[in-house]
Amino acid sequence: RTLSSNVPEAFVTQVYEQLTSLQKELSNTQKELSDTKMELSETKKQLAHTTEELTITRKEFSETTNRLTKGLTDTKNEFAVAIGHFQSNRTRIGPATAHSETE
Repeated sequence: RTLSSNVPEAFVTQVYEQLTSLQKELSNTQKELSDTKMELSETKKQLAHTTEELTITRKEFSETTNRLTKGLTDTKNEFAVAIGHFQSNRTRIGPATAHSETE
């Protein structure tokens, strides 16, 4: 049997089945694309949140480093003052007289 334009029905059936198969494939691909877009959107949100947390952590780290540096500098200065006082007192008393005056 042939159609009005002398095309065999088997050929038309084969082309129809191929088109139907391609339509299903296209539909599946579109669904996968839609799913991928949603996943990408979620990943973007997570990345933005992680970037925000990283910025906060970096700021906190910087503040902590500054506090530690200041604390170390202050401690160093306090030791320098204490050593200065110690050396000043030792010079005034003298190493030998410290024992002889207390005995």
